[in-house]
Amino acid sequence: MTNLKIIDLSFNKINGLDFLKHCQKLEILKLEKNLITSTDGLGKLLNLVEVDLSFNMLEKIQGLHDLKKLEKLTLVNNVIQQMKDIQRIEELTSL
Repeated sequence: MTNLKIIDLSFNKINGLDFLKHCQKLEILKLEKNLITSTDGLGKLLNLVEVDLSFNMLEKIQGLHDLKKLEKLTLVNNVIQQMKDIQRIEELTSL
């Protein structure tokens, strides 16, 4: 999985992101309609350009400030109560 650039695991029952830690080349991540509650772990995937975490159970968005290449972050239909450091992602053009 270390060479993957695109992952689409939408419509599953995924509840964490630890399994992605070896996907350092990942650029596009689609995880819509899962059971994810936290963005912990995403901040280490420095090549991410696009992330879709719509229709999950996200409460906090944090730890993404090192994603300098991130352009698009989709968070539709979550229960977000707190967002940290989003403004520090300079390339982000779509939220």
